[in-house]
Amino acid sequence: MVETKNPTLPPGLDGEVRYRLLLTIDEIFWLDIPQQIQISVEWWGQDGQEVRTFTPVDVKNFTKSKIGVVHFVQYDIKTSLSKFESYLKDAKPLKLDVLSPEGIPIGFSLIQNLESFLDSSEGFEGYYPIICLNTRETIANIRVHMKIEPADEPPLHQPIKPRVTLAS
Repeated sequence: MVETKNPTLPPGLDGEVRYRLLLTIDEIFWLDIPQQIQISVEWWGQDGQEVRTFTPVDVKNFTKSKIGVVHFVQYDIKTSLSKFESYLKDAKPLKLDVLSPEGIPIGFSLIQNLESFLDSSEGFEGYYPIICLNTRETIANIRVHMKIEPADEPPLHQPIKPRVTLAS
């Protein structure tokens, strides 16, 4: 068995990697004043060392985060799809904590129906509202994409080539 550095889902399982889950949080669309933020993702049952932080691009202003550049994380799935689906049903909703550069919570987003991406070879993607902790109003929307693939396929984390349209 080869040890990996990817976090595992469900957390704490040992054994062979059967599938990979790619979680992408790469875009933020501010409805209010843009801020530098990071998004912390902690799955049900994870310990603090497995929490992953994302730094989405502000697509309205086309600016990258000055905190870092993390748009996706690959998780190793070490169980059957049916057991993983049960875990996702128990783990929902997935809470995404929105933090200031100093790590102070400023908002959150919730993703319901986590198991729904297992039904599609394309996974699922959508924009989810970020709710401000102070005002309880939507301050931005973030793009979240989840996709699962068998572990015997090539890795998911290959660079994405930008789409370019050339004018003639």
